Amino acid sequence: MQNRVAYARDQAAYKKLYLYFHPSIYKLAAIIVHQKSLIEEIVSDVMIRIWTMENRLAYIEHLKSYLLVATRNTALTYLKKYKEENHLEIEETCETPVGAKCPISR
Repeated sequence: MQNRVAYARDQAAYKKLYLYFHPSIYKLAAIIVHQKSLIEEIVSDVMIRIWTMENRLAYIEHLKSYLLVATRNTALTYLKKYKEENHLEIEETCETPVGAKCPISR
């Protein structure tokens, strides 16, 4: 199946791969992220990456291990991005006593 996706760009084979590996990578992403919309985005990103690998996909000996590592790395990247975005939002808000000037005002 993996080779059919890699060399023949077989969409039916890709769908079978997706359905076969989806539960494992979804579960791992859920353990790391805990937010359904991000979990689904992570799973999609990982599986799209498989499709776009083309011939390189055929050289992956242990596809499940590859997908789990890719899922972990993608989930951690999302967490880091989410943390940085929220940190910036927190820095940009300024709660000061009434009448005091916010030190980060523009």
